[in-house]
This record gives sequence, structure tokens and C-alpha cells, in this order.
Amino acid sequence: MKPVVGIVGKHMKLENYPRPERPYALMYDEVRQAVIDHGMLPIGILSPSRGIQRHDDQLHDHLTTEEMDLLNQQLEFCDGLIFQGGSYITDFEYTLARMAYEHDIPTLGICCGQTVISRIFNAEIVHVNKEKHQRDDDQYAHNIKVLPGTRFREIVQVPEMRVNSRHYRAVASCPVLKASAFDQDGHIEVLEAPEKKFYLAMRFHPESLYRVDQTVDRIFKAFREALD
Repeated sequence: MKPVVGIVGKHMKLENYPRPERPYALMYDEVRQAVIDHGMLPIGILSPSRGIQRHDDQLHDHLTTEEMDLLNQQLEFCDGLIFQGGSYITDFEYTLARMAYEHDIPTLGICCGQTVISRIFNAEIVHVNKEKHQRDDDQYAHNIKVLPGTRFREIVQVPEMRVNSRHYRAVASCPVLKASAFDQDGHIEVLEAPEKKFYLAMRFHPESLYRVDQTVDRIFKAFREALD
């Protein structure tokens, strides 16, 4: 049996919907394909709430008992979790990130997923230079330095690597998680929890690079190994 990875569904901004009365959850094809290509089975983890609550700038974690039960039932199917990129956050993502940490569920956070994960640990989030960091069309945008003695360094096996960049916010500090890579402006590019099986959150998008970059591909291979 292939290990099952829950990809946490993202919800579009309601004001952008052609039909706002009919919202839907989003799973990025690149993330789904990365899971499949590395021998894992993707499933969607969806909000247990009918009324999606968006919280872009503040942490809210107040699901009802019934909603928590639904989330727990979804998690029972999962060997690991991926928090996708995006431009906003909904309540249940914070709850899932905390549950994954507490129950040592292998977890990969991507871009906005890093924001979700870091905020449950009271991280400081800052805005970055969009011209340098919000470069959606560039395969590579800048280099990052990978710190020695970290789990991420052990995974990628290089002191410096090239990454893409599609964000306007970054983590400046995080009291609990360990910074394992920095961008050229000094922002934290990768966070990790060394005491966990695999709890890694990065600002770049490995799902867009793993097919052409062996170093980036090692991230998904390590995630897969953590599920055994």
C-alpha cells in the first residue's frame, strides 16, 4: 500500500468567484503530481466548516467539537500532510498544523503553508520586496544559504541552492522552530522541528522544481522516507 498524503485544500477569496455562492476547495496540480511521482497517494483535506472563515493576518483556532471530529476522521487516513501555497489562510489550517506537530505527523509546508506553520509558534511575519521575491514567472529567483547541522542540510546535501520565489511575506523570527536556511536578504527561507520525524516549512515552491533540480527533488524523497 502506498502511503497517503493529505493535501490541505485552499479556498479562493470569495470576492473573486464568478459564483460566490458556490465556493470550492483548491488542490494545485503540481503538488498533487509531486506526491504521485514520489510513490505516495494524494487525498484532499477539506475544511469541516460550511462557513469558511478567512484569517490572513491573525491566528484564529476555534473549531467546534463537531468540526474537530470531522478533521480527526480525515487525518485518520493520512500518513503525512502538505500545506500548500496561496495568498490567504483559513481557520482549520492552523488547527491541522498544530495537530500535525503534536502527533508527529510528517508535514511539509510550502510558501503560505510556512506562514500557517510558523504562526502557531508566534512567528514574526514581515513584508518583503515584491520586485525581488514575487517573481511568479521565473524558474529561479535567488540563492539561499543552508545552515550546517540542520535536518534540511542533511536532506539537500548542499550549503547553498537556487530557488524560485512567489511571495510577498516572509518569516523574520520563530521562537520554537529552527531556522535552517536564509535568503539573501536575511529572511528565514526554511524552518524545521529537529525533534520530529519530518516537520519542514519552506518559502519557495519545491513542487515546481523537483523534476529539473536533483537538489530540490531530495526534499520530496526525504518526505516520502519519513512516511515509512
